[in-house]
Amino acid sequence: MKIRFLLFPVLIFVFVSTACGLPAFLSKDSPPQQENGAAGAPPAGDSPVPEKPAAPGALTDSRGGFSAKVTSPISVELAWENLSADAYRIEISVEGDKFAPFLELAGNVTAYEDFPALADRRLSYRLIPVTGGKDGAPLDVSVQTPPQEPNPLKVEVTVDLSVPDIENMDFSNFDPESFDPENFDPNDLGSMGLAPMSTAVSEEIGPEGGSLSATGTNGAKYTYTIPSGALNDTFIFTLTPVAGMEGAPLTGGLLGAAIIEPPGLELNEPAVLTITPPPDTTIAETEVLSTFEFHPDGDEFYFTGAFDKTDAAAMTGKSKLAALIPPSDDWVMKPWDSVQDRTGPAGTGKTTRSAIKDNATKHPPSSKHSQAKQNSAALNDELAPLIPSSYMDMIHRSQSLSGWSDTLSLLDEMDFRYRNAANKKQSLEWMENAIKNISSQFEKNFKHNLENCVAKDDYDAYFAAQALKNPRSAFSKIVAQRYKDAYGSATIDDVLKKTARCNLRLELESTVIITGPGTTITLAVTSSIPLKIRYDTKTSSTYYTGSGKINYTQAAIQADKCTGTYTGTKKSKFVVNSLRPIFAPSSAQLNGFELDDYVTPGVTESIRIKCPEAAVTNPVPPGTDMWGAHFWAARFENPRITGFTVNPQAPGGNLATVSPHDTRQLGKGKLEVKSTFKIKINQ
Repeated sequence: MKIRFLLFPVLIFVFVSTACGLPAFLSKDSPPQQENGAAGAPPAGDSPVPEKPAAPGALTDSRGGFSAKVTSPISVELAWENLSADAYRIEISVEGDKFAPFLELAGNVTAYEDFPALADRRLSYRLIPVTGGKDGAPLDVSVQTPPQEPNPLKVEVTVDLSVPDIENMDFSNFDPESFDPENFDPNDLGSMGLAPMSTAVSEEIGPEGGSLSATGTNGAKYTYTIPSGALNDTFIFTLTPVAGMEGAPLTGGLLGAAIIEPPGLELNEPAVLTITPPPDTTIAETEVLSTFEFHPDGDEFYFTGAFDKTDAAAMTGKSKLAALIPPSDDWVMKPWDSVQDRTGPAGTGKTTRSAIKDNATKHPPSSKHSQAKQNSAALNDELAPLIPSSYMDMIHRSQSLSGWSDTLSLLDEMDFRYRNAANKKQSLEWMENAIKNISSQFEKNFKHNLENCVAKDDYDAYFAAQALKNPRSAFSKIVAQRYKDAYGSATIDDVLKKTARCNLRLELESTVIITGPGTTITLAVTSSIPLKIRYDTKTSSTYYTGSGKINYTQAAIQADKCTGTYTGTKKSKFVVNSLRPIFAPSSAQLNGFELDDYVTPGVTESIRIKCPEAAVTNPVPPGTDMWGAHFWAARFENPRITGFTVNPQAPGGNLATVSPHDTRQLGKGKLEVKSTFKIKINQ
């Protein structure tokens, strides 16, 4: 939920008090008293990542003039004596697997840096001198790389604001005598052109798709396009241009960036952020254009790509990155599309390959998926190996899969590699053995799937079966066809039929009562939210989303001799962005839920107040639903809903229940919220 919505109940009380001649008594000073499941819930912030001990093994090795030295978790420096060979061939082995061709170098080369190397792996390198077309005696060295521990970079983000041009304003018609300081409203500064104004734009977008566009004060243009079918529900999207990013490793400066809200929303179909920089924006010969992502607060900055003027992807395809401007050696930035499977901030900037490499080494993000993106962006294509070690690692990992988590995580990484491969045919050939092993593991996992509805394996099996039944990406279609060729579709259908009997829904009953001197407001609602299973590839975890209408059974205002009703009750929704099942570590059985991301979007309607001498109808400011505003205000410090009591063996009906009871003192008044959340199985 958004902090700005806390102002909503304040405005409501101000209106009620003004209309009825009563004093406002709302105060934010007193902390809420939380009972039942919500009591003692952990803070909403991310927990620190525990330190992982360094992996055992040698960090350097030297034999017969051939040496390997680990210089970071993702870099290994190789060096050898000049053996007077015509050329050198380097082969690599990952975790003891057989050696495979890795690199071919000229005879005058005596050093090479494997970057990005595989972190937390036993790597063996074999140097073979080649003279006259014949292989000489090989030299082997082995090293162990340590884990790549997260150390995300945080940058200071400055949102774009239009600054008033006071120097060129015409104040000739301003009458100083008309200025009334006692009744002056500071909010009028914006309408008068005397205050900075946000360049952000907001649009309501639903399952039919849509777009929104904004222009920064520097002339950069931003368009965010969501295709039809990408969303299951309607959300208010906000596109906020970014003016600066202090601390970002952009040696040539920021070209354009935007914050897209709500962040973290999984999309059924990819959305596209198109950034058009100011006209004639050039990039120097020595620079590359980088793409990057970050969190709205500036945390977790990491690179997702690097492109120079010779890059084929920069010149052709659906999204043209740049074109040369003769006779200059510089190149000019054209509109650039960043594709997103999940909403969030993104941007582009000018930098160098060394800066990207330095950030990949020193500032790996928290997510393994994001680490893989940044490490791939740091790869210098001019020194790319014959078979990247990442592909050999995929084959190695596919041979020792043991469950859903490892299988789905590897499949997601393979999808990422395929989507970003310049030569997709070659990429697919390198992954064929891994695809075969994954298909085999899919069949084993499906067969061992638990019989009830809500064990961890059931969620993962459903996601995998759905992905094979209705593949979306080009790579997932290839995997689905390979699986069906080997095992048919019967097992997939059985899993989906079982899951169809185990659909969940969230039911809510809640009553808000606000009392004060001569004032009582009662808001009672119900809502039924059908839930849809989602899978977070970044954390290898399942969660639910959904939305349902908020039904008001009571919306009464009693203030002294005045009575009133809230009329904004027809279009309000309870939107679940993330309801996560919690599993016991030892048994993988369900033992709880956590509702950690939800909103209650409302509409611009009104409150009607009837008093003995007056009848007033006042519009309600747009934002959140009235009940939702007070519900969240009562749980302001920790709005998460936790502490569900679970019956994991439930064949149907109630699966989990929690009844938080929250109170907050409001000056001379009191806010009390009694709620019950039930998760039910639709069998």
